[in-house]
Amino acid sequence: MREEHIRDSLATRLDLLEPGLTVSERDREVQLSSPHGAGGRLDILARDSSNNLVVIEVKRSDQSARQAVHELIKYTYLLRVSLGVPQHRIRCFLVSTVWHELLVPFSELARIGDYEICGFEIDVSPDGQVLKAKQVPPLSEEPAELEFDSEHELFLFESERHRTEFISALLPKLETYEFVEFVALVVDHNQRRHGIFPFGLYLVMTALSDEMEEQVLESLDPDHPIHAPDAYADGPWRLADALAEEIRRHLRGKYADWERGTPSKSIEILNEWQVSRTIRVGRRVANDVVFTDVDIHRRIMDIDGDNRFSFQFSGSPRHARSWEHAIDSLRCFLGRRSAWTEPLLQYLGAVASKRHNATISLYIFNPLNIIPAIHPVLRENGADPPFLELFVVDGSYVASVHGILEWSGAPMTVAPAEAFREPGIINVFAPREMEYQVDLARHHLAESLLEFVGAPPTSVRRLAVVKGKLRLRPLTAPVRGLDDFVRENATYTMQLARDMRVMLLSPRKGAENS
Repeated sequence: MREEHIRDSLATRLDLLEPGLTVSERDREVQLSSPHGAGGRLDILARDSSNNLVVIEVKRSDQSARQAVHELIKYTYLLRVSLGVPQHRIRCFLVSTVWHELLVPFSELARIGDYEICGFEIDVSPDGQVLKAKQVPPLSEEPAELEFDSEHELFLFESERHRTEFISALLPKLETYEFVEFVALVVDHNQRRHGIFPFGLYLVMTALSDEMEEQVLESLDPDHPIHAPDAYADGPWRLADALAEEIRRHLRGKYADWERGTPSKSIEILNEWQVSRTIRVGRRVANDVVFTDVDIHRRIMDIDGDNRFSFQFSGSPRHARSWEHAIDSLRCFLGRRSAWTEPLLQYLGAVASKRHNATISLYIFNPLNIIPAIHPVLRENGADPPFLELFVVDGSYVASVHGILEWSGAPMTVAPAEAFREPGIINVFAPREMEYQVDLARHHLAESLLEFVGAPPTSVRRLAVVKGKLRLRPLTAPVRGLDDFVRENATYTMQLARDMRVMLLSPRKGAENS
């Protein structure tokens, strides 16, 4: 039984696919040519009742089925480019006796393609006569990117033996949750200081969707708090929180302490603790060829996504998809409340246009938070102020852009509480994003971007957006930064430290301000 026999039979019974389809004798096989050498022969070119062209591709085996999607893409391209057929006037029918190899690529083409595409499975007699056809729906499952939940669990232990015993009890429990995947980082603290448990396990689960609610509830023990009559008195449970609570209840007594983690906390863990092993539980996370330990760690830190404290990117404009994703993520990360946003985006746009093959490395940390920048104790303990660093390397060309908080030189003449317009100041862990520019202005500070070209630098220019366009202006005077502000406003910064200490030692007042 040959494909042409099936094709000829189907051409006489197109009503099995859709009423109103017609085809002329000369449209049984249509030859398409292209100046690029990508010509081909359509199996059937039909018309529907609305006079749209219907490209019908016929296959009869798994081996030929793998070629079908490629040929459909080629033929629709040739109809548009070589013959000028409007895109909205082209439909695609994929017809096959076997769908084992074809269903997945067909479903993906139906999801991302620019044309209406329908699939049909046909029954064929031994002599190639088409007996019946039924429509094959594409897979309804949307491809889900590997994403981790935004809340993590840090388990702490007094000894390595206790941690090993905990892991032995934890893994069988995790494997019972087939609807979610886990990554556990086995971490040791670099400095065994007093009050710090030196051995840890940082546990992260993949993000849960609302559709998983039934599975989550069924997996929880009957005495889980979520099943209590007043479980929702304080609002709905997050599914991930309910599952994390179940894990902690199951392993209670096997760990010395526990802390809540976040993507920002994971950055601290990965910087200050030594990761000795990455444990993976789940089909996708177990693939260490596609997802290396570095990939997993980046996703846990969420530095390409919703982490509001840190953003990192290394890549090139020549890789269009990853570059566009990075620009979109950067725009969301900085938002409209940072004066760095617009000049940085325009600068990167200019780099992409003029130096398409350049390698770009960008790191931003703790934007929209002024407190770590000027608090003397936090500064002494290594807290980073808002920070931006961009490097552009294109052959022998090297440039960098540095984001700073620039001080005008005006002294502080008011108390911290008045400068922030809030009694007791604010919580350092809750940045006042909405008031950030106001806070900066009251401290005579402003966000600035400076470009340095050459290694060592041969020119320094200030980035500014004037009437909607990026301008790079030579630096004509020395820049005064945070160190100058802190040094010359020492009385003010020490009062800030005292006010914040009072707030932290006063739970009631702190709660009112939080």
